[in-house]
Amino acid sequence: MSVKSYGPKVTGVGLSTGGSVNVTDGQVGNSIYVGNTAPSTPAVGDVWIDNSGGGIPSNNLVTYTATGGETSVSAVYTVGAEEVFINGIKLVRNSDYTATNGTSITGLTALVAGDVLEVISSISSTISGSIPLGTVTAAGDLIIGTGASTVSRLGVGTSGQVLVSNGTTPTWSSVDQDAMAFALMTIGA
Repeated sequence: MSVKSYGPKVTGVGLSTGGSVNVTDGQVGNSIYVGNTAPSTPAVGDVWIDNSGGGIPSNNLVTYTATGGETSVSAVYTVGAEEVFINGIKLVRNSDYTATNGTSITGLTALVAGDVLEVISSISSTISGSIPLGTVTAAGDLIIGTGASTVSRLGVGTSGQVLVSNGTTPTWSSVDQDAMAFALMTIGA
């Protein structure tokens, strides 16, 4: 869920499924819109809560209550994006714990029975239709359409080449320098 604010902060209103409600936050007539479509004519002070859910990063929370003596705990997390807490106190990565494999937290000082360990981790999400960063592998690469809803990488051409297409396949081609000079003279450049 994302919140886009068009003005001052509005609090104390609970909407979850959709629609709008008038609120007062020092100005009369401000609205909070909840739904998957932005308001068509937002006014200053209006707030839109997008509940469409697609492609919005979220967090994963793993809670573990110790039985006593544990120095490692199983937990699913994103390596490098985890935060570990024991009884509400944040631990320091690589000092108080080790988290390198995405499935366990190790190197803990022995937990005491009843200790509550929490692991909070960002979960990456892919926006539908996004192009993976790995598509581009070098400076100067181009992302080209190779078919309906299909893209590919076209590596950078060499000096003096131009991008051409036969209508279906873009590629690099050398320029005939004599033909280019003649064309430029013909048009008076």
